[in-house]
Amino acid sequence: MKTLLDVLAVGGGTLGIITFLWRVWDEFGSYLFLGIEIRTDVPGYAVVVAKVENSGRRKKSLSAAFLLMGPFDDNPVQTYNKIATSAGLAHQRHP
Repeated sequence: MKTLLDVLAVGGGTLGIITFLWRVWDEFGSYLFLGIEIRTDVPGYAVVVAKVENSGRRKKSLSAAFLLMGPFDDNPVQTYNKIATSAGLAHQRHP
């Protein structure tokens, strides 16, 4: 019986250390999460709400962000190039 308790104690301690290290890694290595909600309450229109969430306790910087929306069947680079043409920006090539 004592051997079983010793095994459980060592196993529990090991799992506790692993959990602690996992949380430390998660706190310093986690990223910002992007959530997107699409509502189609009005026929013919769609409302898109994008939210950036910091799930950790530390501040994280965000230097730039954008949301590119286009037709489902289009390649994102083609969608950007269509917008770039109308705005007079440089085109991008897809490798």
